[in-house]
Amino acid sequence: MKKEEIDKEMLDWKVPVVKTKAEAWEDLMSKIDQTDQSTKNTKVISFRKKVAIFVAVAAVTMWGALYFSSKNINTFHYATKQTKAFVLPDGSKVWANANTDIKLNPDTWDEQRELTLDGEAYFEVKKGSSFIVNTTHGDVTVLGTSFNVLDRKEFFEVECYTGKVAVKANDTKQVLTPGKATRLIDNQLETIYSIQELQADWISNKFRFENQSLTRVFDELSETYHVTCQLNFSEEKFFTGNFDIEDLESTLKTICLPMELKYSIEGNNVIISE
Repeated sequence: MKKEEIDKEMLDWKVPVVKTKAEAWEDLMSKIDQTDQSTKNTKVISFRKKVAIFVAVAAVTMWGALYFSSKNINTFHYATKQTKAFVLPDGSKVWANANTDIKLNPDTWDEQRELTLDGEAYFEVKKGSSFIVNTTHGDVTVLGTSFNVLDRKEFFEVECYTGKVAVKANDTKQVLTPGKATRLIDNQLETIYSIQELQADWISNKFRFENQSLTRVFDELSETYHVTCQLNFSEEKFFTGNFDIEDLESTLKTICLPMELKYSIEGNNVIISE
């Protein structure tokens, strides 16, 4: 049989992912038997059948492995800020901010300490093998350290408090030491800059913004207070401030008064204007 014919046979015996493993196996063996009956008097039959059985076993085995692996992924959703640490299988700790998802596979954790983050979380990682945090904007790799990762909408920021943190996004990479941070701007990591506090302020019930756009500031307010912020000003403004998280109106006053902005609250909608 020519290589092209074998390749065609392999394509015909792909396992449909919508079927159970038993159904897939039965379907594949049925096709093998049909092929065998139609050409059973030639020497090629034996080779084709062996190829078919090999493909069937490999496909079903692979399908089963993928299916059962996907079932072991644990997803944790935090609608509100968590002041109590979530302990990972190796003893590392995670604090999740409001509206944050964390995914990990506990069965493979001993071999590879890796998780996926969507939102914001503070980590205290025990020393050991590489610890990887995957996000939509970039990846963070450490050995043993404490750091904060923020990944929301178009904003990505990493702060290092102890140890060293390697941050990779697109084609850029930064290595952070204690008191250093980086952000993603125009799909590139910004030059490393210094931070004053060596802790995640949101855990101690504080907001901290360092020369951040008001769009980003009000996005954070939206996540914290579960409201929608409508911004009615033409030119982008930047805000720096460190203050306690209180009720929504107190927070709006703290931000809007020094920026000479007006605000109104209508149910779950906040309107900001000049």
